[in-house]
Amino acid sequence: MTISQFKAHLSEALSRVRSGGRLIILDRQTPIAHVTPYRQEEPVVHPPKVAGPLPPPSVIEGADVLRFLVEDRSRR
Repeated sequence: MTISQFKAHLSEALSRVRSGGRLIILDRQTPIAHVTPYRQEEPVVHPPKVAGPLPPPSVIEGADVLRFLVEDRSRR
C-alpha cells in the first residue's frame, strides 16, 4: 500500500490491522514501514518528556547584540 493509499483509507487499513492483518507501506515502490497489530508483551517506546517551556533569555544591560552575533558567526 502506498503512502497516499494509506492516508486516503486509514480507517479501513487500521481495521485490517486490528483484525490481525499486516501492512507494508511503500514510498515509490520502496518499503518504508511495516504496520502490525499491537501486542501487549512488546515494549512501548514513549517520546522523551519535555521539562516545559524554556525561560526567557537573560538581558545584559549595555550589550552590543550585533557584535555578539558577528563574533558567533565568525566562529562557525
